[in-house]
Amino acid sequence: MNLISNEQLGKYTPMNENQLLCVIPAYNEEGRIGKLVRKVIPLTEKVIVVNDGSTDNTYEELKSAGVEIISHSRNLGKGQAIRTGMDYFLKKSNYEFLVFLDGDGQHDPEDIPKFLKKMMDDPECDIVIASRFKTREWQENMPFSRKLSNLMSRFGLWLLYNGLVIEDPQNGFRAYRRRTINHMQFYTHRFEAETEILIESYLMGFKFDVVNIQSIYDKQHSDSNFSLFYDTWKIPGIMIKLFLKRKPWLYREYQRKLYYRIHNSK
Repeated sequence: MNLISNEQLGKYTPMNENQLLCVIPAYNEEGRIGKLVRKVIPLTEKVIVVNDGSTDNTYEELKSAGVEIISHSRNLGKGQAIRTGMDYFLKKSNYEFLVFLDGDGQHDPEDIPKFLKKMMDDPECDIVIASRFKTREWQENMPFSRKLSNLMSRFGLWLLYNGLVIEDPQNGFRAYRRRTINHMQFYTHRFEAETEILIESYLMGFKFDVVNIQSIYDKQHSDSNFSLFYDTWKIPGIMIKLFLKRKPWLYREYQRKLYYRIHNSK
């Protein structure tokens, strides 16, 4: 895989553009979250960590790292942490781009400028999703439950939503343009929220792009917050529910009508 070097990405770094806010959802990430945010801080103008009711020393690590923290009083789920980050982005900031990365250290912050490059090179691009697909880490080291969930999501989106292809639909490393967040509506609270966001964004006519990344898998902790029996089966559930409710087969005809929602909004 040909990864773009930091030198090639230099002119796209957010510190030059002053437009990028980073949000990190975190739940019980003691021993990882402090190291992660210290790597992220030099690469973005502002970093917010949503501490989703952690019961370990996650909050203390964040305090010592000097990053802004929004804490939930109890664990509400990753979907709610994402919603909290989006609400902050819209109501308390004036940044143009929002990037999410997971708090477990599986994403390399050095890849953040790639997202900004995609957005700046293509003004029509609304959402950029990282892809680990076909990397050695994906093939050899990704926990089985995550790989199964990912493949099910990919197939389900293609099957139910007019051949929609998202390489790595369960990847939490994503960037959004402000106009996209302005129209974002989703209601689930756990890991299935990331799938719901993709479906609703597709139905609203938003344009997707992808950046290729490598991932870092901690074999001891990487699967700790994802339930094989609960989260894996909630994801196809939300796909089927929205398929029946939103009737995506009609949207081939209506895409042109929906397009105005992107280009006539700020």
